[in-house]
Amino acid sequence: MKDSNIHADKFGQVWQHFQNGFRPSAYDPERVAGFDGRKTSLTLSIPIHQPEIIHKIREISAKLQGLDGIYLMPEEYYHVTVKWLGFFTDRKEKDYDIEANTLDLIIEQAENIIGEVPSFEICLKRLNGLGGFVVCEVSDNGAIARLRGRLHQDAADIPIYPLEGEEWLPHLSLAGIKSQKSISQLQHRIRQFRDVELGTVQVNQIHLSRALLQQPFPSCTTIRTFQLTN
Repeated sequence: MKDSNIHADKFGQVWQHFQNGFRPSAYDPERVAGFDGRKTSLTLSIPIHQPEIIHKIREISAKLQGLDGIYLMPEEYYHVTVKWLGFFTDRKEKDYDIEANTLDLIIEQAENIIGEVPSFEICLKRLNGLGGFVVCEVSDNGAIARLRGRLHQDAADIPIYPLEGEEWLPHLSLAGIKSQKSISQLQHRIRQFRDVELGTVQVNQIHLSRALLQQPFPSCTTIRTFQLTN
């Protein structure tokens, strides 16, 4: 895949912020144990399970291991978010609540839309600090944003959230930053292998994942897969 990341300018701004005055809100494992009493989160995502990519992530993790306040993501958690759907609940009380009958409609609509979208490639290259996380940038030539746009336009039951606009950047989270204690060391180590290339993934399926919110990280299960067109 040609490295022509349309998000490069924004990722560059994030990198400059990460290297100069980066003080993110600390990742709080307590928060992932539930939100407003909700325990089950639903997401459309691209799982990252390729052995060669996992091997390279392990090499990065080894360099971050031992830094105070840095929490490494478990390998089964690696994914690139396409679209966060909301929380699965028995009764809708908030905008982000999804009841069983609505989920059935979302599945039907997502299957019809995703089945019309061509498969695409994503390139996982360059480390960065985004929010309270160490991430790998994702270059996708805008494919994920276009897919999300189709879902928003054509799927009546798929919700739209404010944070999904132009400021959203596709990424793979590798570690959570639980405190500010090792920020300087973290910045130095990330600089050393900033331009690492984890690899390219051919995306032929989008997964509907159910995450049970618990400490220290959610437990994720795929409940449906949607095939892209070739």
